Amino acid sequence: MAFRRMSPKRQQTFRDAQTEDDVSKLMANYVESVEKETLSKEGWKQSAYYDISKTGVIALTRIQAAAFKSDSSKQDVLINCCCPGYVSTDMTNHKGIKTPDEGTLTPVYCVMLPGNLTEPQGSFLSDKTVVETW
Repeated sequence: MAFRRMSPKRQQTFRDAQTEDDVSKLMANYVESVEKETLSKEGWKQSAYYDISKTGVIALTRIQAAAFKSDSSKQDVLINCCCPGYVSTDMTNHKGIKTPDEGTLTPVYCVMLPGNLTEPQGSFLSDKTVVETW
């Protein structure tokens, strides 16, 4: 994951993000760093936008899930994000190791979690399992 290849200082900026605006600013900072060609200097991983955007999605998921968790009228809502895995699609030039059907398993699993659960909440899942990202 892109997060693991960021500098410790940059990783901390994601851990410290508390609002949707914080995440938006991080993403804007990434784009600015790309334009200025200062990615390494600013602690970003040299990466395609895709990897960094997924790190932003994970941060946003945690923030939104925390907001729902603190709202008693939304206790039956789970907010998580997931990775389908390396799926053989046009995006991977059909080099993925999973079929599209296999790639749907984790997203469908997330959608089908019963509303009376309290966990996983604000998590990143892969292969129907919570993955600790940071």
